[in-house]
This record gives sequence, C-alpha cells and structure tokens, in this order.
Amino acid sequence: MYEQDALVITAGGAEMLPFLSTYVVLPLSLGFFSLYSKLCDAVPPRHVFYYTVSALLTCYVAFVAVYPFHHLLHPTGLSALVSGMPSLLGLVRVFENWTFSLFFGTAELWGTISIRWEPSLSRPERPCALSLVLSCACGTDGMVVCPDGDERRLS
Repeated sequence: MYEQDALVITAGGAEMLPFLSTYVVLPLSLGFFSLYSKLCDAVPPRHVFYYTVSALLTCYVAFVAVYPFHHLLHPTGLSALVSGMPSLLGLVRVFENWTFSLFFGTAELWGTISIRWEPSLSRPERPCALSLVLSCACGTDGMVVCPDGDERRLS
C-alpha cells in the first residue's frame, strides 16, 4: 500500500478509490500531458523534465503547508446528505477530502511522469502519448506499442 492510498483510505474509506481513479487521476493525467505537449513545443527538451518535476514538487510543498489545517478546509456533513444512496458515498467523500484527493492525484502523476516514463529523454508522438497516459491512468503495468513501432515499458 502506498502512502497516498493509506491517507485516502483512512480519511474517507476504500470506496473513494474507484472515484479517485476516474474523476481525479484520469483528468489530471490528460490535462498534464496536454500541458506537457505544449511545454515541449515552447521549451528546450533539456528543461522540460525539470519544469515538470518542479510543478509536482510545488504541489507536494503546498500539500505539506495545507495539511495541518485540513480539518478546517474539508467540508463535513456532505456524507449525511447521501446516506440513502450508498453508491454515491465514495464520490461525496472525494469532495469532502478534497486536499487528500488532490494529493492522491499528484502522487499518481509522480509515478507516471518521473519514474515510469522518462520525459527528459524523448517526446513520443501524440497517439503514443495518449496511449501512455491512458495505460498509466488505468493502472496497467506493461508495454505500450506506439504507432511508429516504438515500444515503451511502463514498469
């Protein structure tokens, strides 16, 4: 179990995990890779990796600054509104624990961007980048074959 999983499960329960993957990690991944593609067009390749890692580290520093005040920032009582609909409880808890949800999303991006895929070495074509982000967001560890025949290992 990773740190972000333990934090989220302790704060809101395991029913948050599917909603986090769908409504936090996937949009963050798509948005990040869209911005990454634009950044690759505007900045020399040597600096792109440092900018992306700096952005993620800034998110971590912001979380560390906000964490002591999470009890003041998280709205309470929203779970009581959907007590009759247990299938929505996980989604509501994602919003109740919004700082933890954002930390979870950035922690998942960290693994995708800085560890599994080495953006400082190469920039894949758009169809390959889309297959990379979808594979990583869906939690698959394996090989992604790009349209140009290039293979990228995700583990």
